[in-house]
Amino acid sequence: MGKMADYATQAGQLAIVHGLTNQAFVIAALFGGLLEYFDARVARVTTSAVTAGVLYFVLLSWVFAVLSLPFAIFSDFVIEQKQGFNRTTKMLFAADFFKGQMLSSLVIAVITACAFTIMKWSNQKWWLWVWLFLLAFQIFVALIAPRFIEPLFVKIRPLEDESLGQDIRAMAARASVRVDRVFQVDASRRSSHTNAYFSGFGPVKRVVLYDTLLEKLDRAEILGVLAHELGHWRLRHVLKSLILFQLVSLIGCLGAYQLIQWNGLGSLFGIASVSLFGRVALTLFLGSLASSLLTPLFSAISRKHEWEADAFACNLAQPQSLAGGLIKLARDNMSNLHPHPLYAAVFASHPPTVARVQRLRQRERDVQSAVST
Repeated sequence: MGKMADYATQAGQLAIVHGLTNQAFVIAALFGGLLEYFDARVARVTTSAVTAGVLYFVLLSWVFAVLSLPFAIFSDFVIEQKQGFNRTTKMLFAADFFKGQMLSSLVIAVITACAFTIMKWSNQKWWLWVWLFLLAFQIFVALIAPRFIEPLFVKIRPLEDESLGQDIRAMAARASVRVDRVFQVDASRRSSHTNAYFSGFGPVKRVVLYDTLLEKLDRAEILGVLAHELGHWRLRHVLKSLILFQLVSLIGCLGAYQLIQWNGLGSLFGIASVSLFGRVALTLFLGSLASSLLTPLFSAISRKHEWEADAFACNLAQPQSLAGGLIKLARDNMSNLHPHPLYAAVFASHPPTVARVQRLRQRERDVQSAVST
């Protein structure tokens, strides 16, 4: 328990310092003249609004990445290393960083170029067309990610234990979910943390298991954890969350249109003159503040979905199997077993592990009692 508390404290303190550092940079950019300086520099490079916008936001992404780099290094090579989690080498860390940033830059460049082109040619309706483009782009990324993006960071190969793969497919079939293939990834090259997830879009899914999960959980516990994930798919939690997110995004795009068109936007930050891409940056900042107010709502919905997926899993696997898997996952990942009640009620996306295990064990006792009578 002491090691778990120390790990949670250190990780939390690092996250706070990291957040404050980013906020300090944002405040300096908005109120210290840095945004105006950045605007002027980018404007000198090109006269094209689309090209300038791409350059502006790609450079901003690199600034934040460089600011975050020392914290990522400290997290992996100090905090994670101290607890025995970190297995990544410096070369692998550097390769992941640059691959991640190049991929991020490409995504930002595509989104920015398309969005600014739409804004240029669509006039008053651009907020709707931008939203539709973002929706289509997210679906496109979801389709290609399993085959083209995930392999950039991990080695994915078919599950070696074919018997376990057959059990997973059979369980998925009972849940009316079609599993195309079952894979395992070499997560142990980077960390000893354990995990498993479903990927894919549409009616066909694929299961991906960390090799560390295969090492630490027994067969029944693996099936229990995957039964929980199947619950999310079968109960359409992913679709419901996507719809809610897109509704918020649609409102956000409309609000962004109003703000970007407003001549007084720059004056809110004491800026006399600001470019189009500068106004977009200011709007994104205000949008991030507004979206933070929705965190309790999204967290509450997420916790509700977790409870529902746990209950669904009990129809596919033994409740004790999922409980055992959750206990090992919490132990191996050093999860905070007793978060502050206020934090758990407002910000946590998952119910506390202890509460979930207690409910699963009660479900197991109820089943045994029903059988005995």
